[in-house]
Amino acid sequence: MKLLTDIRTYLTLGFSILFFAGLGRIPLMEPDEGRYLEIPREMILTGDYVLPHLNGVLYFEKPPLYYWLNVLSIRIWGLNEFGARFWNALFGLLGLGIAWFLGKSMKGEKTGLYSVLILGTTPLYFLLSRINIIDMALSFFLNLALLFFWIGCQNPERSGKKLAWNLMFIFCGMAVMTKGLIGMVLPGAIIVLFMIITGKWNLLKDMPFITGILLFLCIVLPWHILAARRNEDFLYFYLVREHFLRYATSIAKRQEPLWFFFPVIMIGFLPWSCLFFSAAGTLKKISFDSIRENTGNLFLSLWAGIIFLFFSLSQSKLIPYILPAVLPFSILLAGAFNRITKKMKWDKPSRIGIGFSSLFVLLFGMAGSYAGSGQLKNYPGFDVFSPVLFLLGFLIAVLSLWILIRHAAWQPEKWLFINFILSLFLLIMALNAAMPIAEARTSKAFTEQLKTIVKEEDELYGFHYYPQSYPVYRGQLIDLAGFRGELEFGISKLTREERTKRFPFIREFKKIWNSEKRIFLIVKDTWLSHLKKEGFSHYKIHCQKNSLYLISNH
Repeated sequence: MKLLTDIRTYLTLGFSILFFAGLGRIPLMEPDEGRYLEIPREMILTGDYVLPHLNGVLYFEKPPLYYWLNVLSIRIWGLNEFGARFWNALFGLLGLGIAWFLGKSMKGEKTGLYSVLILGTTPLYFLLSRINIIDMALSFFLNLALLFFWIGCQNPERSGKKLAWNLMFIFCGMAVMTKGLIGMVLPGAIIVLFMIITGKWNLLKDMPFITGILLFLCIVLPWHILAARRNEDFLYFYLVREHFLRYATSIAKRQEPLWFFFPVIMIGFLPWSCLFFSAAGTLKKISFDSIRENTGNLFLSLWAGIIFLFFSLSQSKLIPYILPAVLPFSILLAGAFNRITKKMKWDKPSRIGIGFSSLFVLLFGMAGSYAGSGQLKNYPGFDVFSPVLFLLGFLIAVLSLWILIRHAAWQPEKWLFINFILSLFLLIMALNAAMPIAEARTSKAFTEQLKTIVKEEDELYGFHYYPQSYPVYRGQLIDLAGFRGELEFGISKLTREERTKRFPFIREFKKIWNSEKRIFLIVKDTWLSHLKKEGFSHYKIHCQKNSLYLISNH
């Protein structure tokens, strides 16, 4: 027992360092990281914490809880990269505690520890915990809601059940305030289907619906009512367009095939993906009665499976959407590995899985080593030799090859230790590769160059492009020529004069460009060659960084 306690202590310390180390070293990446820091910045400047604004126009795509958290972060840490990512790193770290508790309560102490090892070193989970996006906060609140439902189910005392389930309603409300109706739809679907399959309808009689719903509404209703009263178009845009139409139609232009999230999960879980084969291999031995008896596995499977299916059926898909399913998948994989350790040998599906995952990791290691060699001349940051990236890629390739050749002769615990080391190498390699990738997807260095050229009184526009981290680093809004995108709704609410000045169409912008005023333009390299075709025959290039150019009309 003392050994397990020591291991938990070391893991807590180790993962705390891993999740927060160098969090502010990488610049904000376009577009999401800039957006989710700019909205809180504008809240502070305007004092309007009800109606979110992005680049000075209304932005109703998401509820405001995550923005409010980043407002608090700006107050504490300042307007910087560390503060922007602080909450996600904290939520990611706390998620490991949820995985440990659920794994332990369902399948024992060892499974709880295995769950932490797998979840904490899963690249999909770890990397998204270090990016300023909403999905990690949503996952955290959803995970807490489902955790307290499970605690309530296991608590023999009625008062304990009610407390846990009241907390479940509270965290469902916080999930709704983070990313909308899925905060109650997903946990609701999981819980109802769980009760249908297990036949545990008696849970309903202890469910504190009156107090729970009141708590939920106290969290959710105030902002929705205030926003609806202050803007007549809010309910249609936010509820109909951003929820139902985004899910059921191609309006968001993020369509992907039905199987999109399958490779995301398999690659995102490397090198632990091999355990999916072992977990799948046990399915043919499961009967309906055993499913109803093993409620822990059933609950986790519904949790992961419903989320996976829900987003797979959506007409709008992005990689981070699947994040709420990663925690239950990790516990299921930990349980599969625990069954292997009890048998003290590898089963056939596990050996096949290790072969596939090792080959994929080997390829990633070789790719990392090649990128570190400086041979990618067309990719900024990877065109010079990086000894750390080169060495890490080489070590990953060697270690994965060793696992591929030798794992059949090892006891499962030895494989776990070596695979854990391999996963840490993968994460560190990813962090080293993240810097040049981020520098190619940020406007930070470009903005620094602009400070010596463009003065505050000068007029500056983005041309067919909105650099979303620019207002954060520059500390001011940016006008946009020929761009609408996600700002279209907010732009439509401006007066004609404001819209023509700040967001002109290209035909309108030509008059501004051809005036006597000095006009600066941020343009991407892909559009630079189209300027003359658009009717902009004269311009001067002032500076360039990566794919961005600063030009002027005089």
